[in-house]
Amino acid sequence: MTKLTNGNISHWRVSCRLSHDSTANHQSKSEIKKTWLSRLAEDHLQQSQQEKDSIIQWLLGESETEWNNLTLEQQTNLQQYYNDRYQILKQRYLNATATQAYQNLINRLCSLVVVHQNFQNWLKANRDGQRALLKVVQEVIQEMIQTEDYVLQQMKWIAQCTIDQSLRDRLLLVSIEEYSLRSVENQPLFLHRLLNYVRRNTRQKSVLMLLEPLMLEDVNQTLSENQDVHQFSKVMVEVRYRVISA
Repeated sequence: MTKLTNGNISHWRVSCRLSHDSTANHQSKSEIKKTWLSRLAEDHLQQSQQEKDSIIQWLLGESETEWNNLTLEQQTNLQQYYNDRYQILKQRYLNATATQAYQNLINRLCSLVVVHQNFQNWLKANRDGQRALLKVVQEVIQEMIQTEDYVLQQMKWIAQCTIDQSLRDRLLLVSIEEYSLRSVENQPLFLHRLLNYVRRNTRQKSVLMLLEPLMLEDVNQTLSENQDVHQFSKVMVEVRYRVISA
């Protein structure tokens, strides 16, 4: 049995309230906002009220019409999605320094990679493995920021939610993490992104360092076994709450 501590009692209470409210009847966006205002107040965040309002605006997204057209089940699932993103923000990014916040993202994404058997074996064999992996992970993140439609949409939306650059950065890190965790063929999307990056950049210095103790055939075999183009495209467009471009 999970023990309720002071740190998670508030989370449990609000989760129960969200669940109860969402199953009772359809809620408007304004009602959901009031619930989240109470949630953030109970969590005693250090941020100003303006920053809290920006966080809630970011969580709830742009489209009032789309929310109102969702079924009760879809609204319930979406509220769980809000909660998941908020937990990521609070646990790893909100009160961290800029350097710590970025390092937390790197560590989180590296943890997705090292569970892969090929990379586990490689890390054991290569004393410079961690440094090479960190370099490539950062390059993949940079590529995602420049090219991924979802990440670009989130950057645009975040800019509308707050002018505070520090808060913008932290909300973006959350968006990258939750996007990277989405499942594609039973593996995190970020792992697919990294393997594709490695295959496309085999002559790049950081990738050469990464591949030295690995067989490239192993990487290509992993891609051929797990990369389903149709499923990959589906995951890319079927986000739980679609950001509507202005």
